[in-house]
Amino acid sequence: MPGGPDYPCDHSEKYSLAARNSIRYTPAANNVQGLFLTPEGDLRTWLIASYVQDSHRDLITALAYLDVADRAAAERNVREAQQDATLKAELADLRDEVRQLRDTVQASAKLVQALVSSLGVIVPAWHTRKEIEEGDDMGLTLPSAQALGLVIEIIALQRELGFGHEDIVSMEPEAGTLVARGSTVRVKMNFMG
Repeated sequence: MPGGPDYPCDHSEKYSLAARNSIRYTPAANNVQGLFLTPEGDLRTWLIASYVQDSHRDLITALAYLDVADRAAAERNVREAQQDATLKAELADLRDEVRQLRDTVQASAKLVQALVSSLGVIVPAWHTRKEIEEGDDMGLTLPSAQALGLVIEIIALQRELGFGHEDIVSMEPEAGTLVARGSTVRVKMNFMG
């Protein structure tokens, strides 16, 4: 048996080894003659008492197993509840940190945008003359040169391979460069005619 011959009674608080061992059925002193052997050779009364005693001890042992299992389950539930509480607290802390980081990033983005707006502009990735003059459809992702306060100097190229009429071949400074408002951007543009 796991834990020795007295297991689980030696580990149970409710159904102890002493409780199991205290079960004894002794025959009454005045009725001894018929308990062991009747004149007909009958041992029923003694055997029944012995079986009842063994059954009662087995019942105590089974209850002790259940008690040990219940106690182990209760301890596991307490540990799991403590772990759940710890995990929930850590999750709440992480959520707070994520909120703080998000707020910091948003504040930093606003600061960068304010700096860019006051110090200069970023040269957009224009692809055609129309985008330089008008921007994209809404003027949000590719604003026009006029909206950004940039001066455009067009350098005409003739029949560059892989480029259509009025397509931009290159720009100086390149797209993505921070420049002061009023700066000149030299644009090499392809013309087919």
